[in-house]
Order: sequence, then C-alpha cells, then structure tokens
Amino acid sequence: MPTGYHTNPHTSGTGRLLIKMLKESTVPLSSDVIAKALGVSQVQVSKLLRTLHDAHEIHIGAWRTGAIGPLTRQYAWGNAPDAEKPKDWPSNYRQPKGVHGCKPGHKRALDLIKKQRLTALQIAEQLPCSKTHAWRIVRDLQTEGKAFIVGYERQPKGVPLALFSDTPPDRAVHRPKPLTLQQRHRKMRRKLSDHFGAEVADAVVGSMFHSRPVSKVVIEGNVIYERGRGLLVDINKMERAA
Repeated sequence: MPTGYHTNPHTSGTGRLLIKMLKESTVPLSSDVIAKALGVSQVQVSKLLRTLHDAHEIHIGAWRTGAIGPLTRQYAWGNAPDAEKPKDWPSNYRQPKGVHGCKPGHKRALDLIKKQRLTALQIAEQLPCSKTHAWRIVRDLQTEGKAFIVGYERQPKGVPLALFSDTPPDRAVHRPKPLTLQQRHRKMRRKLSDHFGAEVADAVVGSMFHSRPVSKVVIEGNVIYERGRGLLVDINKMERAA
C-alpha cells in the first residue's frame, strides 16, 4: 500500500478506527456516516476508503440514493465484487430534470419558500440535503427569477443569513454587518446577566474571553459553564423564551 504513515489506513489512528467500524458493521457505510461517527473530515475518510478499495480490502456494498443530489457509495469490509450502480441514474451523477424542466430538489425548495421565508440552512434541513447543495439550489432559483432575498436572520455567532421567498420584497434589502467580537461579548454578557445575574455573567465571559479562568459555574445544582467545554446552556433559546 504505497501511502505515507498518516495516510495509511493500517497505521493512522483514524484509519484503524475506520477499519474497525467497517468490520463490526452489519450494513455498508458511507463516508459521511463514518466521518460523523469519528469526528473527522469527510475528505480524510474518503481518501482512506479509496486506498482500502484500491487494495481490495473493502468493496462497494450498496449505493445510497436520495430524492436529490448524487449517488453515494456505501462500503463494506472484505474483498468482494462491487455492487452494481443503478442503471437508471445518469453517468455524470446529476439529478434528472422533473416536470416543466424543474429539478425535483429545486421544485421542493420552491414549495418550501412559498409557505414561509427560509434560509438556505433551513432548506437543507427540510429537504434534506447538504448545505452546499441547498446553496446551489437557491442560487439557481435566484438566477431563474423564482427566489428572492426578502430579509436576513442573524445566527447565534452574529453572522446574518439571507431569508428567501418566492415573491420579491417591497423595498431593497441590505445585508447587515456581522457582529464584531466585542458586540458578541456584550450580547452574551447581557443575556447571562438577565437570567443568572451580573456576577455569573462576569465570571463566564471573563473565563471565556478575558483570561480570567474559572473551572466551572454552577447555578442551583446545574453546571452552566465548565472550562474546556464552554457554555452548557443555549442562551439563544433562553432569549426566545423570555
């Protein structure tokens, strides 16, 4: 197996865990499932799987097909013939067009934004599909004049994401600037202070951002912050509940 130490599945730590998963699994596994289970990148897992497949140590046990997106190889342990690729799927892995020249994924996304304003991440969750594929869908719909940015929704880390609808906005929509680090600190301090008091807010924010470490903060027997693990409560849900 002509690979380096870190890219050799039998010598790298990730490779050994990957091999163990495949040997113990009763069903074929795809690279995204393995990457999520091991907590590593899908690119790294794909390279290791390709190396094992070229060495005839694993085989394609099945092909996963979804309503949208490309086919996905699912690997199983052992030297066996690869599962046959579905014949009705295009050779270039692109989804065939549906009725009226609209791809099925695009049509479903369009139906979603007709009901309510959604970000690309929310569309990805509801289709479901990858975030990248959802962004491609909304860009295509924008190009075709079927989707429009009607507003922005600020994410927990302060980054605004576009909200899409099938009807154009009444007036021009401008993207707000992302929150600066200081603004995020002040926002977190304010939320924590509203719910737990100023002393707790100062302890947590100081430990996280200002080199005044505390091991943990406990309120009524519940650990809300622990050094090394970070904030253990969802302050954004707390804000909505208030």
